[in-house]
Amino acid sequence: MRTETYTVVDGEGRVVEIVDDYLALCTDREHSPNTLRARAFDLKVWLVFLQLLEVDLLTASPEHVDQFAGWLRRPVQPGRLRPADADGPAREPSTVNRALNSVYMFYEFLARRGVGMGAQLAHRRATSTGDHGGFLAGIAERQVTRRPTRLKQVERRPGFHRFTNT
Repeated sequence: MRTETYTVVDGEGRVVEIVDDYLALCTDREHSPNTLRARAFDLKVWLVFLQLLEVDLLTASPEHVDQFAGWLRRPVQPGRLRPADADGPAREPSTVNRALNSVYMFYEFLARRGVGMGAQLAHRRATSTGDHGGFLAGIAERQVTRRPTRLKQVERRPGFHRFTNT
């Protein structure tokens, strides 16, 4: 069985060790090749964004994650204006949310190591009526973790094909 893995390198061609450790963990947990590729790509884009802001990977804050979400929708160099009628790559909310999820999971990985902002990225709230609680729901109070930055997505229905006999 062939195991596919990915490595993220910085602008000078050096392996970003801490990201490499995270991707190795994802590989060990047998994430699909598509998931691994997406995580590597998303974290590379995150590093590019942080480099534009001149912010270190380990000193990034939740505010930077919020800015990242906006930047993914309308990429522009810091300190520059973007014309309102400018066409250009604007990612779909689902793509932005996938990238944000990659960043969140990476910082959760770092939080388990006692590094970075992982604990600041998750907000806890009490459970509410619509939350799935499972078999023992209501026996003990519990909290739900939610991520603060997430774009609203339009739910898509699966398409269908009509076949006709000719």
